[in-house]
Amino acid sequence: MKNKNKISYIYVFLACLLLELIIVPIRGINLELSELIAFVAYSLFIYFCCKFFRKLNPLLILGFTFLAWFLLNLPVRLFYWKDALITLWEVLMHVLGMITGYLLWVNKRIWKFVTLLVATIVCVVYAANNIKWLDYLSFGKVDSEGEQVLEEDFCLRDLNGSELSLNDFKDKYLVLDFWSSSCGLCIKSFPEVQSFSEKFSNNQRVSFYSVFCVSAKRCETRQTGFDIVQKRGFSFPLLFSEDESYKKFGVSCFPTVVIFSPDNKIIFRGRLEIAIKFINKNINK
Repeated sequence: MKNKNKISYIYVFLACLLLELIIVPIRGINLELSELIAFVAYSLFIYFCCKFFRKLNPLLILGFTFLAWFLLNLPVRLFYWKDALITLWEVLMHVLGMITGYLLWVNKRIWKFVTLLVATIVCVVYAANNIKWLDYLSFGKVDSEGEQVLEEDFCLRDLNGSELSLNDFKDKYLVLDFWSSSCGLCIKSFPEVQSFSEKFSNNQRVSFYSVFCVSAKRCETRQTGFDIVQKRGFSFPLLFSEDESYKKFGVSCFPTVVIFSPDNKIIFRGRLEIAIKFINKNINK
């Protein structure tokens, strides 16, 4: 390998590092969008690298691109393996994007068309199944409906520290929206939570509460959650989960909505938008 070519491969490597650093922040805005952008971006990156560095081996360009991406992502995925599973589709979209760019460069015209067709099908399949994958990892199943009896009564508190349990909501459907201060998506969904709360505020069959999960590691108190909501101008009713009591509800990620039936069984666990559909279909008839 000539020195000039070695330098060119280093340029490809560094350019890929920069590309990944540009894509990463988009995850915080919209995970699905960032994955589709990554697919297109890596396809174009590989293709134009091959076009610009014509003297380089396209397969080595693909290899150096993957190496740069791999080195940036490996530490996080090793140390946070369980949490990283939620972005498995992201990994596939990145790698498939790289392969697509490579195939577009090395193949003849008819195969370029086939490559683009397959890439389009992959994107469609991704769009159709990514939410199901997230639901499966987050809630243990794709279908959020079902019945579950708690082994023991739960204990949540109001701002003053008074305890509330299932017996306080007898003969009513209880809807609990669990969230955390570290969850940007939770805070982003506050307008929907407020709307949901107002819709059922006068409903005699349904009680709704947003549940702030207090984190001792972040030195939080019940006041922390109250201040987060109040400073943003929202007024939905709040309860508080302390000492990780939210785990009794099967909550493993945020946000998660849990719905109890009047006979104190969990009949739903999932995302807020699906919970609204569930209530409209089964409760608010």
